[in-house]
Amino acid sequence: MPWHYLTVYRDRGDERYFSLCQVHLDDLGKLDFWLPNPEASPGGEDSISLARALGLMMLDARTWKPVRFEDLKPGMTLQPLLSAAEKQHLKAMVGQFAPQGGA
Repeated sequence: MPWHYLTVYRDRGDERYFSLCQVHLDDLGKLDFWLPNPEASPGGEDSISLARALGLMMLDARTWKPVRFEDLKPGMTLQPLLSAAEKQHLKAMVGQFAPQGGA
């Protein structure tokens, strides 16, 4: 499976801080590996690819339950937040903001 963004959190004193971490899932959808920086930022070659990256981040942020960054383990199964129908609906909504053209 391709790279995804997983909502992770870290406790900072009395507060919990959430961010997105880039993760890779294996063919069974289990966590394979992740980048060491738990604070991914969007980027792209142009405004369209940036919009696509932002759309994917928005979709992935609601796909799985947040995980404490320190608890990530190879082979773990991520717990879904959305049903398949809810994910398709959100994907359609996010897709409206990530056009398919260039520039």
